[in-house]
Amino acid sequence: MKNKKNQPIIPHNEINKDTKRTFVARLITSLILIFVCIPCIFLGSWFYLILVAIAVGFSAYEIVKASSPIARYKVALYIITFFFLYAMVFWIFILNNIRVYQSYIDAGNISYFLEHLLDNGFDTIQISATGVALMALVYFFMSFLDDRYTIGHVFYYFGMVVFVGICFQSLLYLRYSPYDMFRSIGYDVSTSTFNYYQSASLLFYVVIGVCINDIFAYLTGVVWGKHKINPRISPKKTWEGLIGGYVISFVFSLSYAYINAACGLPILPLLDLEHWYWILLISLFMPFIAIIGDFIFSSIKRYFAIKDFGVLLKGHGGVLDRLDSILFTSVFVAAIVISINNGGNLFAP
Repeated sequence: MKNKKNQPIIPHNEINKDTKRTFVARLITSLILIFVCIPCIFLGSWFYLILVAIAVGFSAYEIVKASSPIARYKVALYIITFFFLYAMVFWIFILNNIRVYQSYIDAGNISYFLEHLLDNGFDTIQISATGVALMALVYFFMSFLDDRYTIGHVFYYFGMVVFVGICFQSLLYLRYSPYDMFRSIGYDVSTSTFNYYQSASLLFYVVIGVCINDIFAYLTGVVWGKHKINPRISPKKTWEGLIGGYVISFVFSLSYAYINAACGLPILPLLDLEHWYWILLISLFMPFIAIIGDFIFSSIKRYFAIKDFGVLLKGHGGVLDRLDSILFTSVFVAAIVISINNGGNLFAP
């Protein structure tokens, strides 16, 4: 639509060749990720676990690489970070299955135990206090060995491993915890519909909310973006892109959850039409939390003067560049879900 002077009523930016090439590269990479990741999410089981385990490995590499470690202890630093990040992510899986192992053996239900290894293992989010203390000790010890490893490096490695570890554990929780929640109310979790869709819908709910926000914030910002949010941290992000992404993300995620509930396939027992306010609350906050997560990871990159954490995903950067908002949002949603299941009422006085 144009005014009398033949000018667009809503002014937009001219899209140059570099922007078009970047968009094409991002689109191709996104399509590849969709064809690889979506089937793993639907199938769940060990397919999804292996996918997450691979992402954890690349993330550990990118955490160390971002800090440009000195050559003398580079290999040791990579090994330490890989070990502790995997420990942070999979500690609860190992601990929970050790706890229930003997009871299944005594009851002669070893086959049932093996069948439910995954949904037994990720029924909450938890890290090892001993592991955290040991990790802090190891990273501090490295700073004693070489003064080029400063206290800033120690807290960066320690903080990133703990935070990213909790985030990846949250991604596993979102996929596997619905089994335990629905089973506890007598729901039949053995059907194909539940195994390959309904059990995955909580994770899809988060992915939809974050990815729609990311896609439309980018497109809206490219076309109409004029006012920068914080050029120091993220020079390309605009208020126009933020608002466009937020609104469209909210509409899509809210619609997805309500449509599922209306069709008799609620995301969780307490995310149904009767408890519509929880869906509304999470849908409202998800894109906001995703934006914060994006800025947090961007500020880390600015601190180390790097453009991206990695180069694995053309047009997107590394695994942490692609998953930054999803990782951050997964913790928020997991915390809300855990609070609801434990009888917490965020509206209570």
